[in-house]
Amino acid sequence: MRQPSAGTPTGPSGPRRRTVLGAGAGAGVGIAALLAGCAPAGAPVSRRRTPPYTIDDLLAEDTFFIAHRGSGDNWPEHTMEAYRAATAAGAMALEVSVHATKDGVLVCHHDGNTKRMTGVDREIADTTWAQLSALRVNARRWLGPSTQLAPIPRLSDVLAAFADTHVLFVEDKTGTHDTEVLDALLAHRDATQRIVWKQHVGGPNLKAATDRGLRTWGYFTTHELDVFDQNKDRFDLLGLIREADDNAFRRFVATGKPVICWEVHRRSDLTRLQGLGVRGMMCSNFPYVTSPDAAVTRDQFASGRRSPGDLPYLIGGDWVTQPQWLGEDAALRMAHTTNTSYVLGSLCPVDRDSHSLRWSMRWPTTMPTSNQHAGIALGQDTDEVYRPTLPSTVGGYHVILRANGQVGIYRRDPGQAAGTLLADFRSPAPKVGQWVSLNVDVTRTTLIIYRDGDDTWTAGAKDDTYRGGYLSLCKNYPGTVPVDFKGVRID
Repeated sequence: MRQPSAGTPTGPSGPRRRTVLGAGAGAGVGIAALLAGCAPAGAPVSRRRTPPYTIDDLLAEDTFFIAHRGSGDNWPEHTMEAYRAATAAGAMALEVSVHATKDGVLVCHHDGNTKRMTGVDREIADTTWAQLSALRVNARRWLGPSTQLAPIPRLSDVLAAFADTHVLFVEDKTGTHDTEVLDALLAHRDATQRIVWKQHVGGPNLKAATDRGLRTWGYFTTHELDVFDQNKDRFDLLGLIREADDNAFRRFVATGKPVICWEVHRRSDLTRLQGLGVRGMMCSNFPYVTSPDAAVTRDQFASGRRSPGDLPYLIGGDWVTQPQWLGEDAALRMAHTTNTSYVLGSLCPVDRDSHSLRWSMRWPTTMPTSNQHAGIALGQDTDEVYRPTLPSTVGGYHVILRANGQVGIYRRDPGQAAGTLLADFRSPAPKVGQWVSLNVDVTRTTLIIYRDGDDTWTAGAKDDTYRGGYLSLCKNYPGTVPVDFKGVRID
Protein backbone atom coordinates (compact mmCIF):
# COMPACT_ATOMS: atom_id res chain seq x y z
CA MET A 1 0.00 0.00 0.00
CA ARG A 2 1.30 3.45 -0.85
CA GLN A 3 2.12 5.38 2.29
CA PRO A 4 0.26 8.64 3.01
CA SER A 5 2.27 11.81 2.61
CA ALA A 6 3.46 13.75 5.64
CA GLY A 7 0.61 15.15 7.67
CA THR A 8 -1.90 12.57 6.52
CA PRO A 9 -3.67 11.29 9.64
CA THR A 10 -3.85 7.59 10.38
CA GLY A 11 -5.49 5.55 13.10
CA PRO A 12 -9.09 5.72 14.37
CA SER A 13 -11.24 8.27 12.63
CA GLY A 14 -12.54 11.30 14.47
CA PRO A 15 -15.15 13.78 13.23
CA ARG A 16 -15.99 13.61 9.53
CA ARG A 17 -13.43 15.50 7.44
CA ARG A 18 -13.60 16.73 3.87
CA THR A 19 -10.24 18.45 3.43
CA VAL A 20 -8.49 17.88 0.11
CA LEU A 21 -4.79 17.04 0.26
CA GLY A 22 -2.39 18.14 -2.42
CA ALA A 23 -0.92 15.73 -4.95
CA GLY A 24 2.00 13.83 -3.49
CA ALA A 25 4.90 13.50 -5.89
CA GLY A 26 7.38 10.76 -5.14
CA ALA A 27 5.04 8.41 -3.33
CA GLY A 28 5.78 4.74 -3.96
CA VAL A 29 3.75 2.60 -6.33
CA GLY A 30 1.11 0.57 -4.48
CA ILE A 31 -0.92 -2.53 -5.22
CA ALA A 32 -4.53 -3.54 -5.55
CA ALA A 33 -7.08 -2.40 -3.07
CA LEU A 34 -10.51 -1.99 -1.63
CA LEU A 35 -12.78 -0.28 0.78
CA ALA A 36 -13.97 -1.04 4.27
CA GLY A 37 -17.42 -2.37 5.00
CA CYS A 38 -19.49 -4.63 7.16
CA ALA A 39 -21.85 -7.56 6.77
CA PRO A 40 -25.38 -6.68 5.70
CA ALA A 41 -27.64 -6.13 8.68
CA GLY A 42 -30.16 -8.54 7.25
CA ALA A 43 -27.86 -11.53 6.86
CA PRO A 44 -29.64 -14.72 7.97
CA VAL A 45 -28.54 -16.01 11.34
CA SER A 46 -29.90 -19.53 11.19
CA ARG A 47 -30.70 -22.15 8.60
CA ARG A 48 -31.21 -25.90 8.84
CA ARG A 49 -28.33 -27.53 7.04
CA THR A 50 -29.48 -31.06 6.26
CA PRO A 51 -32.61 -32.27 4.46
CA PRO A 52 -35.31 -33.47 4.49
CA TYR A 53 -37.12 -30.17 5.02
CA THR A 54 -40.81 -29.48 5.48
CA ILE A 55 -42.88 -26.35 5.01
CA ASP A 56 -42.99 -25.98 8.80
CA ASP A 57 -39.18 -26.17 8.93
CA LEU A 58 -38.96 -23.45 6.32
CA LEU A 59 -41.43 -21.16 8.07
CA ALA A 60 -39.65 -21.67 11.40
CA GLU A 61 -36.67 -19.72 10.05
CA ASP A 62 -36.51 -16.07 11.08
CA THR A 63 -35.86 -15.32 7.41
CA PHE A 64 -36.53 -18.05 4.87
CA PHE A 65 -35.38 -18.35 1.28
CA ILE A 66 -36.77 -19.98 -1.84
CA ALA A 67 -34.46 -20.31 -4.85
CA HIS A 68 -36.37 -18.43 -7.54
CA ARG A 69 -36.31 -20.51 -10.74
CA GLY A 70 -33.45 -22.38 -9.09
CA SER A 71 -31.57 -19.08 -8.48
CA GLY A 72 -31.47 -17.81 -12.03
CA ASP A 73 -28.81 -15.15 -11.40
CA ASN A 74 -26.35 -17.99 -10.86
CA TRP A 75 -27.44 -20.98 -12.96
CA PRO A 76 -29.61 -21.52 -16.07
CA GLU A 77 -33.12 -21.01 -14.76
CA HIS A 78 -35.51 -23.94 -14.29
CA THR A 79 -32.94 -26.60 -15.15
CA MET A 80 -31.81 -29.58 -13.14
CA GLU A 81 -28.39 -27.91 -12.93
CA ALA A 82 -29.97 -24.90 -11.22
CA TYR A 83 -32.11 -26.94 -8.85
CA ARG A 84 -29.20 -29.19 -7.87
CA ALA A 85 -26.75 -26.32 -7.45
CA ALA A 86 -29.18 -24.25 -5.38
CA THR A 87 -29.95 -27.11 -3.02
CA ALA A 88 -26.24 -27.95 -2.78
CA ALA A 89 -25.69 -24.32 -1.76
CA GLY A 90 -28.16 -24.80 1.09
CA ALA A 91 -31.54 -23.83 -0.36
CA MET A 92 -34.36 -25.43 1.60
CA ALA A 93 -36.94 -24.57 -1.06
CA LEU A 94 -37.19 -24.28 -4.84
CA GLU A 95 -39.66 -22.42 -7.04
CA VAL A 96 -40.85 -24.46 -10.03
CA SER A 97 -42.96 -23.35 -13.01
CA VAL A 98 -44.83 -25.96 -15.03
CA HIS A 99 -46.17 -26.18 -18.59
CA ALA A 100 -47.55 -29.12 -20.58
CA THR A 101 -46.31 -30.19 -24.00
CA LYS A 102 -48.60 -31.01 -26.90
CA ASP A 103 -48.52 -34.68 -25.92
CA GLY A 104 -49.17 -34.01 -22.23
CA VAL A 105 -45.69 -34.16 -20.70
CA LEU A 106 -45.34 -31.74 -17.78
CA VAL A 107 -42.11 -29.72 -18.03
CA CYS A 108 -40.39 -27.07 -15.92
CA HIS A 109 -40.07 -23.75 -17.75
CA HIS A 110 -41.17 -20.22 -16.95
CA ASP A 111 -42.28 -18.94 -20.35
CA GLY A 112 -44.89 -20.56 -22.53
CA ASN A 113 -42.54 -19.97 -25.46
CA THR A 114 -38.97 -21.28 -25.58
CA LYS A 115 -37.46 -18.36 -27.55
CA ARG A 116 -35.99 -16.40 -24.62
CA MET A 117 -34.19 -19.33 -23.06
CA THR A 118 -33.29 -21.55 -26.03
CA GLY A 119 -33.22 -19.21 -29.02
CA VAL A 120 -35.80 -21.42 -30.77
CA ASP A 121 -39.28 -19.97 -31.21
CA ARG A 122 -41.68 -22.70 -30.09
CA GLU A 123 -44.87 -22.66 -28.06
CA ILE A 124 -44.57 -25.45 -25.51
CA ALA A 125 -48.27 -26.27 -25.85
CA ASP A 126 -47.76 -26.88 -29.58
CA THR A 127 -44.53 -28.87 -29.21
CA THR A 128 -44.12 -32.57 -28.46
CA TRP A 129 -41.82 -33.77 -25.70
CA ALA A 130 -39.54 -35.34 -28.31
CA GLN A 131 -39.16 -31.96 -30.00
CA LEU A 132 -38.78 -30.05 -26.74
CA SER A 133 -36.23 -32.44 -25.28
CA ALA A 134 -33.88 -31.66 -28.18
CA LEU A 135 -33.71 -27.97 -27.19
CA ARG A 136 -31.15 -26.58 -24.76
CA VAL A 137 -31.46 -23.73 -22.29
CA ASN A 138 -28.74 -21.21 -23.17
CA ALA A 139 -28.02 -18.61 -20.48
CA ARG A 140 -24.54 -17.72 -21.73
CA ARG A 141 -25.41 -14.15 -22.66
CA TRP A 142 -26.03 -13.22 -19.03
CA LEU A 143 -24.27 -15.96 -17.05
CA GLY A 144 -21.15 -16.16 -19.21
CA PRO A 145 -19.73 -18.18 -22.11
CA SER A 146 -18.56 -21.02 -19.85
CA THR A 147 -22.15 -21.75 -18.79
CA GLN A 148 -23.22 -25.23 -19.82
CA LEU A 149 -26.21 -25.73 -22.09
CA ALA A 150 -28.94 -27.66 -20.31
CA PRO A 151 -32.13 -29.50 -21.29
CA ILE A 152 -35.60 -28.47 -20.16
CA PRO A 153 -36.47 -30.95 -17.38
CA ARG A 154 -39.65 -32.95 -16.94
CA LEU A 155 -41.61 -32.28 -13.77
CA SER A 156 -41.48 -35.99 -12.97
CA ASP A 157 -37.67 -35.90 -12.87
CA VAL A 158 -37.63 -32.79 -10.68
CA LEU A 159 -40.11 -34.36 -8.26
CA ALA A 160 -38.12 -37.59 -8.15
CA ALA A 161 -35.03 -35.60 -7.19
CA PHE A 162 -36.49 -33.15 -4.66
CA ALA A 163 -40.10 -33.83 -3.63
CA ASP A 164 -39.09 -36.05 -0.71
CA THR A 165 -36.34 -33.79 0.61
CA HIS A 166 -37.07 -30.12 -0.16
CA VAL A 167 -39.94 -27.68 -0.12
CA LEU A 168 -41.29 -26.93 -3.59
CA PHE A 169 -43.37 -23.92 -4.62
CA VAL A 170 -45.09 -25.17 -7.78
CA GLU A 171 -47.13 -23.15 -10.27
CA ASP A 172 -49.23 -24.35 -13.18
CA LYS A 173 -48.33 -21.38 -15.37
CA THR A 174 -51.26 -21.59 -17.77
CA GLY A 175 -53.82 -22.55 -15.13
CA THR A 176 -55.17 -25.24 -17.45
CA HIS A 177 -53.40 -28.36 -16.18
CA ASP A 178 -54.18 -28.27 -12.48
CA THR A 179 -55.51 -31.83 -12.33
CA GLU A 180 -52.43 -33.31 -14.00
CA VAL A 181 -50.02 -31.20 -11.95
CA LEU A 182 -51.79 -31.93 -8.66
CA ASP A 183 -51.87 -35.66 -9.44
CA ALA A 184 -48.12 -35.61 -10.08
CA LEU A 185 -47.41 -33.68 -6.88
CA LEU A 186 -49.63 -35.72 -4.59
CA ALA A 187 -48.21 -39.01 -5.83
CA HIS A 188 -45.21 -38.26 -3.61
CA ARG A 189 -44.94 -39.17 0.04
CA ASP A 190 -45.80 -36.35 2.45
CA ALA A 191 -46.53 -33.98 -0.43
CA THR A 192 -48.78 -31.82 1.73
CA GLN A 193 -45.85 -31.23 4.09
CA ARG A 194 -43.43 -30.18 1.36
CA ILE A 195 -45.34 -28.70 -1.57
CA VAL A 196 -46.87 -25.23 -1.72
CA TRP A 197 -49.30 -24.40 -4.51
CA LYS A 198 -48.15 -21.13 -6.05
CA GLN A 199 -50.75 -19.00 -7.81
CA HIS A 200 -51.27 -15.45 -9.04
CA VAL A 201 -54.09 -13.73 -7.20
CA GLY A 202 -56.18 -13.91 -10.38
CA GLY A 203 -55.44 -17.58 -11.05
CA PRO A 204 -58.31 -20.06 -11.42
CA ASN A 205 -57.34 -23.21 -9.50
CA LEU A 206 -56.95 -22.28 -5.86
CA LYS A 207 -59.88 -24.42 -4.69
CA ALA A 208 -58.57 -27.48 -6.52
CA ALA A 209 -55.31 -27.21 -4.59
CA THR A 210 -56.83 -26.50 -1.18
CA ASP A 211 -59.39 -29.28 -1.60
CA ARG A 212 -56.49 -31.68 -1.99
CA GLY A 213 -54.74 -30.47 1.14
CA LEU A 214 -51.99 -28.21 -0.21
CA ARG A 215 -51.00 -24.95 1.38
CA THR A 216 -51.10 -21.98 -0.97
CA TRP A 217 -49.05 -18.90 -1.81
CA GLY A 218 -50.87 -16.09 -3.60
CA TYR A 219 -48.71 -13.45 -5.23
CA PHE A 220 -49.59 -9.88 -6.17
CA THR A 221 -47.97 -7.33 -8.44
CA THR A 222 -48.43 -3.59 -7.96
CA HIS A 223 -51.41 -3.79 -10.34
CA GLU A 224 -53.46 -5.94 -7.92
CA LEU A 225 -53.05 -3.93 -4.73
CA ASP A 226 -56.58 -2.58 -5.09
CA VAL A 227 -57.97 -6.12 -4.72
CA PHE A 228 -55.70 -7.13 -1.86
CA ASP A 229 -58.23 -6.75 0.94
CA GLN A 230 -60.81 -9.01 -0.69
CA ASN A 231 -58.22 -11.68 -1.53
CA LYS A 232 -55.77 -11.74 1.38
CA ASP A 233 -57.71 -14.37 3.34
CA ARG A 234 -57.79 -16.83 0.44
CA PHE A 235 -54.12 -17.81 0.77
CA ASP A 236 -51.93 -19.27 3.50
CA LEU A 237 -48.91 -17.22 2.43
CA LEU A 238 -48.83 -13.88 0.64
CA GLY A 239 -46.45 -12.67 -2.06
CA LEU A 240 -45.58 -9.18 -3.27
CA ILE A 241 -43.26 -8.03 -6.03
CA ARG A 242 -40.03 -6.27 -5.00
CA GLU A 243 -40.94 -3.07 -6.85
CA ALA A 244 -43.89 -2.39 -4.50
CA ASP A 245 -43.42 0.53 -2.12
CA ASP A 246 -42.82 0.20 1.60
CA ASN A 247 -46.42 0.97 2.54
CA ALA A 248 -47.67 -1.89 0.39
CA PHE A 249 -45.33 -4.31 2.14
CA ARG A 250 -46.51 -3.03 5.52
CA ARG A 251 -50.12 -3.79 4.52
CA PHE A 252 -49.18 -7.36 3.68
CA VAL A 253 -47.12 -7.88 6.84
CA ALA A 254 -49.95 -6.48 8.98
CA THR A 255 -52.08 -9.53 8.12
CA GLY A 256 -49.84 -11.67 10.30
CA LYS A 257 -49.36 -14.17 7.49
CA PRO A 258 -45.90 -15.04 6.17
CA VAL A 259 -45.02 -12.64 3.35
CA ILE A 260 -42.67 -13.62 0.52
CA CYS A 261 -41.11 -11.05 -1.81
CA TRP A 262 -39.89 -11.82 -5.29
CA GLU A 263 -37.39 -11.37 -6.95
CA VAL A 264 -34.62 -10.74 -4.41
CA HIS A 265 -31.28 -10.12 -6.15
CA ARG A 266 -29.23 -7.95 -3.79
CA ARG A 267 -28.26 -7.89 -0.14
CA SER A 268 -29.75 -4.40 -0.01
CA ASP A 269 -33.09 -5.94 -1.05
CA LEU A 270 -32.82 -8.31 1.89
CA THR A 271 -32.00 -5.54 4.34
CA ARG A 272 -34.89 -3.37 3.16
CA LEU A 273 -37.41 -6.21 3.28
CA GLN A 274 -36.37 -7.46 6.70
CA GLY A 275 -36.73 -3.92 7.99
CA LEU A 276 -40.33 -3.99 6.77
CA GLY A 277 -41.06 -7.29 8.51
CA VAL A 278 -40.95 -9.47 5.39
CA ARG A 279 -39.69 -12.95 6.26
CA GLY A 280 -39.74 -14.79 2.94
CA MET A 281 -37.29 -14.14 0.10
CA MET A 282 -37.93 -15.62 -3.35
CA CYS A 283 -34.26 -15.25 -4.20
CA SER A 284 -32.61 -15.21 -7.62
CA ASN A 285 -29.08 -14.80 -6.24
CA PHE A 286 -29.16 -17.37 -3.45
CA PRO A 287 -25.48 -18.00 -2.60
CA TYR A 288 -24.73 -14.27 -2.51
CA VAL A 289 -27.76 -12.92 -0.68
CA THR A 290 -27.67 -15.62 2.00
CA SER A 291 -24.01 -14.99 2.84
CA PRO A 292 -22.73 -11.82 4.55
CA ASP A 293 -19.16 -12.35 3.37
CA ALA A 294 -17.02 -11.64 0.33
CA ALA A 295 -16.45 -14.79 -1.71
CA VAL A 296 -13.14 -13.74 -3.32
CA THR A 297 -10.54 -10.97 -3.19
CA ARG A 298 -9.96 -10.68 -6.93
CA ASP A 299 -12.22 -10.79 -9.95
CA GLN A 300 -13.10 -14.09 -11.59
CA PHE A 301 -13.52 -12.72 -15.12
CA ALA A 302 -11.21 -15.41 -16.51
CA SER A 303 -13.70 -18.11 -15.51
CA GLY A 304 -16.20 -17.01 -18.14
CA ARG A 305 -18.97 -17.19 -15.54
CA ARG A 306 -20.60 -14.37 -13.64
CA SER A 307 -19.67 -14.65 -9.98
CA PRO A 308 -22.49 -14.65 -7.41
CA GLY A 309 -23.12 -11.04 -6.41
CA ASP A 310 -21.77 -9.46 -9.60
CA LEU A 311 -24.71 -7.70 -11.24
CA PRO A 312 -25.39 -5.02 -13.87
CA TYR A 313 -27.49 -2.08 -12.84
CA LEU A 314 -30.49 -3.43 -14.80
CA ILE A 315 -31.36 -7.02 -13.95
CA GLY A 316 -33.38 -9.53 -15.92
CA GLY A 317 -35.39 -9.01 -19.07
CA ASP A 318 -32.97 -9.32 -21.96
CA TRP A 319 -29.95 -8.48 -19.75
CA VAL A 320 -28.79 -5.80 -22.21
CA THR A 321 -26.56 -4.14 -19.61
CA GLN A 322 -24.61 -7.31 -18.77
CA PRO A 323 -20.94 -6.73 -19.71
CA GLN A 324 -19.28 -9.05 -22.22
CA TRP A 325 -16.63 -11.54 -21.11
CA LEU A 326 -13.29 -11.35 -22.95
CA GLY A 327 -11.68 -14.74 -22.49
CA GLU A 328 -8.19 -14.07 -23.84
CA ASP A 329 -7.80 -10.93 -21.74
CA ALA A 330 -9.62 -12.24 -18.64
CA ALA A 331 -11.58 -9.00 -18.81
CA LEU A 332 -15.09 -7.56 -18.95
CA ARG A 333 -16.29 -5.12 -21.61
CA MET A 334 -18.93 -2.49 -20.83
CA ALA A 335 -20.54 -1.12 -23.99
CA HIS A 336 -24.19 -0.42 -23.22
CA THR A 337 -25.57 2.81 -24.66
CA THR A 338 -26.29 4.37 -21.26
CA ASN A 339 -24.14 5.36 -18.30
CA THR A 340 -23.84 1.97 -16.68
CA SER A 341 -22.40 0.25 -13.63
CA TYR A 342 -21.63 -3.31 -12.55
CA VAL A 343 -21.49 -4.09 -8.84
CA LEU A 344 -18.75 -6.57 -7.89
CA GLY A 345 -20.64 -8.15 -5.02
CA SER A 346 -18.42 -11.22 -5.11
CA LEU A 347 -15.58 -9.09 -3.68
CA CYS A 348 -17.79 -7.41 -1.11
CA PRO A 349 -18.03 -6.35 1.58
CA VAL A 350 -14.48 -5.52 2.52
CA ASP A 351 -14.10 -5.40 6.27
CA ARG A 352 -10.71 -3.86 6.99
CA ASP A 353 -9.52 -0.57 8.44
CA SER A 354 -7.04 -0.12 5.59
CA HIS A 355 -6.99 -1.67 2.16
CA SER A 356 -5.91 -1.19 -1.40
CA LEU A 357 -7.89 -1.55 -4.61
CA ARG A 358 -6.19 -2.16 -7.94
CA TRP A 359 -7.54 -2.55 -11.46
CA SER A 360 -6.63 -2.06 -15.10
CA MET A 361 -8.81 -0.50 -17.80
CA ARG A 362 -8.63 0.44 -21.46
CA TRP A 363 -10.65 1.76 -24.35
CA PRO A 364 -10.20 -1.09 -26.85
CA THR A 365 -11.53 0.24 -30.15
CA THR A 366 -11.79 4.03 -30.04
CA MET A 367 -11.51 6.79 -27.48
CA PRO A 368 -14.47 8.70 -26.05
CA THR A 369 -14.31 12.49 -26.05
CA SER A 370 -11.42 13.90 -24.03
CA ASN A 371 -13.46 14.76 -20.95
CA GLN A 372 -15.49 11.53 -20.79
CA HIS A 373 -14.49 8.97 -18.22
CA ALA A 374 -14.85 5.54 -16.65
CA GLY A 375 -13.55 3.93 -13.48
CA ILE A 376 -14.57 2.34 -10.19
CA ALA A 377 -16.99 3.44 -7.48
CA LEU A 378 -16.17 2.44 -3.90
CA GLY A 379 -17.07 3.03 -0.29
CA GLN A 380 -20.81 2.40 -0.66
CA ASP A 381 -22.58 1.03 2.41
CA THR A 382 -24.77 -1.27 0.30
CA ASP A 383 -24.87 -2.96 -3.08
CA GLU A 384 -27.53 -0.57 -4.38
CA VAL A 385 -26.94 0.86 -7.84
CA TYR A 386 -24.31 3.62 -7.93
CA ARG A 387 -23.78 5.38 -11.27
CA PRO A 388 -21.55 8.48 -11.34
CA THR A 389 -23.27 11.54 -12.89
CA LEU A 390 -26.71 10.10 -12.02
CA PRO A 391 -28.43 10.38 -8.61
CA SER A 392 -28.29 7.34 -6.34
CA THR A 393 -29.80 6.38 -3.01
CA VAL A 394 -26.36 5.45 -1.70
CA GLY A 395 -23.31 7.65 -1.25
CA GLY A 396 -19.67 6.85 -1.88
CA TYR A 397 -16.62 7.72 -3.94
CA HIS A 398 -15.69 7.18 -7.55
CA VAL A 399 -12.23 7.14 -9.06
CA ILE A 400 -12.24 8.07 -12.73
CA LEU A 401 -9.84 8.08 -15.66
CA ARG A 402 -10.71 10.63 -18.33
CA ALA A 403 -9.80 10.06 -21.94
CA ASN A 404 -7.39 13.02 -21.65
CA GLY A 405 -5.41 11.22 -18.91
CA GLN A 406 -6.75 13.10 -15.89
CA VAL A 407 -7.35 10.87 -12.85
CA GLY A 408 -9.56 12.06 -10.03
CA ILE A 409 -11.45 10.91 -6.96
CA TYR A 410 -14.89 12.31 -6.21
CA ARG A 411 -17.22 12.05 -3.25
CA ARG A 412 -20.89 11.77 -4.18
CA ASP A 413 -23.68 12.03 -1.61
CA PRO A 414 -27.08 10.28 -1.81
CA GLY A 415 -29.54 11.99 -4.12
CA GLN A 416 -26.86 14.02 -5.88
CA ALA A 417 -25.92 13.69 -9.54
CA ALA A 418 -22.59 15.52 -9.51
CA GLY A 419 -19.77 14.56 -7.20
CA THR A 420 -17.34 16.78 -5.30
CA LEU A 421 -13.76 16.58 -6.54
CA LEU A 422 -11.46 15.62 -3.66
CA ALA A 423 -8.15 15.21 -5.50
CA ASP A 424 -6.82 14.70 -9.01
CA PHE A 425 -3.67 14.63 -11.11
CA ARG A 426 -2.69 14.84 -14.75
CA SER A 427 -1.07 11.96 -16.61
CA PRO A 428 -0.55 11.10 -20.28
CA ALA A 429 -3.70 10.43 -22.27
CA PRO A 430 -4.09 6.69 -22.88
CA LYS A 431 -4.01 5.38 -26.41
CA VAL A 432 -6.57 3.07 -27.98
CA GLY A 433 -6.00 -0.44 -26.65
CA GLN A 434 -3.56 0.64 -23.91
CA TRP A 435 -4.14 -0.91 -20.50
CA VAL A 436 -3.88 1.64 -17.68
CA SER A 437 -3.37 0.35 -14.12
CA LEU A 438 -4.94 2.42 -11.35
CA ASN A 439 -4.93 2.13 -7.59
CA VAL A 440 -6.57 3.62 -4.53
CA ASP A 441 -5.29 3.17 -0.99
CA VAL A 442 -7.85 3.64 1.77
CA THR A 443 -7.19 4.26 5.45
CA ARG A 444 -9.70 5.27 8.09
CA THR A 445 -9.26 8.94 7.21
CA THR A 446 -7.55 9.21 3.82
CA LEU A 447 -7.76 8.12 0.20
CA ILE A 448 -4.74 8.11 -2.11
CA ILE A 449 -5.05 7.49 -5.86
CA TYR A 450 -2.27 6.74 -8.28
CA ARG A 451 -1.51 5.43 -11.73
CA ASP A 452 1.27 2.96 -12.37
CA GLY A 453 4.21 4.18 -14.43
CA ASP A 454 5.47 7.34 -12.73
CA ASP A 455 5.75 8.31 -9.06
CA THR A 456 4.36 11.78 -9.79
CA TRP A 457 1.01 10.38 -10.97
CA THR A 458 -0.66 10.51 -7.57
CA ALA A 459 -2.94 12.60 -5.37
CA GLY A 460 -4.57 12.22 -1.98
CA ALA A 461 -7.54 13.44 0.03
CA LYS A 462 -8.38 13.58 3.71
CA ASP A 463 -12.00 12.41 3.86
CA ASP A 464 -13.68 9.77 6.00
CA THR A 465 -17.28 10.32 4.96
CA TYR A 466 -17.76 6.87 3.42
CA ARG A 467 -16.15 3.59 4.38
CA GLY A 468 -18.74 1.12 3.15
CA GLY A 469 -17.77 -2.22 1.68
CA TYR A 470 -19.18 -2.20 -1.86
CA LEU A 471 -17.70 -1.27 -5.23
CA SER A 472 -18.77 -1.13 -8.87
CA LEU A 473 -17.22 -0.83 -12.30
CA CYS A 474 -18.55 2.28 -14.04
CA LYS A 475 -18.85 3.53 -17.62
CA ASN A 476 -19.85 7.14 -17.09
CA TYR A 477 -20.89 8.35 -20.54
CA PRO A 478 -23.65 7.59 -23.05
CA GLY A 479 -22.97 5.87 -26.33
CA THR A 480 -21.43 2.57 -27.33
CA VAL A 481 -17.71 3.35 -27.05
CA PRO A 482 -16.64 0.28 -25.03
CA VAL A 483 -14.40 0.23 -21.97
CA ASP A 484 -12.70 -2.91 -20.64
CA PHE A 485 -11.75 -3.82 -17.07
CA LYS A 486 -9.51 -6.55 -15.70
CA GLY A 487 -7.32 -7.41 -12.73
CA VAL A 488 -9.66 -6.03 -10.06
CA ARG A 489 -8.00 -7.02 -6.82
CA ILE A 490 -8.27 -6.25 -3.12
CA ASP A 491 -5.26 -6.34 -0.80
